[in-house]
Amino acid sequence: MKTKWPKKATPQQRAATEELLRRINAKYPGRILSTVLFGSVARGDFTPDSDIDVLVVTEKLDTDLKWDIWGVGSEVSLEFDVLFNLHVYPRALWESLRAKRKTIWRNVEQDGVELTLKPVPA
Repeated sequence: MKTKWPKKATPQQRAATEELLRRINAKYPGRILSTVLFGSVARGDFTPDSDIDVLVVTEKLDTDLKWDIWGVGSEVSLEFDVLFNLHVYPRALWESLRAKRKTIWRNVEQDGVELTLKPVPA
């Protein structure tokens, strides 16, 4: 997995993704374990119509939390005129997908860019 943004990513894609992470981290401090950019933006082969795929792994996940994270993604999408495709998983399910080497795990492992969640000032 990579740790640097792809050079071809647009400033708008990066700003939108950073804002998404800022809001999720502020709303759920300590509950988000990992965030990873993957898909066409991470590979650098996106088109103007491509979405921004982001994996969000939480310790535990219920329906309300999942819908709320998707809601934050929708708000940021509208504000930045981009489209997020958020893949939200609890840790146990993500580990199961990893153990079974499922397609989404392989895609994240191969193309993913680990995104850093910055602590929200107190």
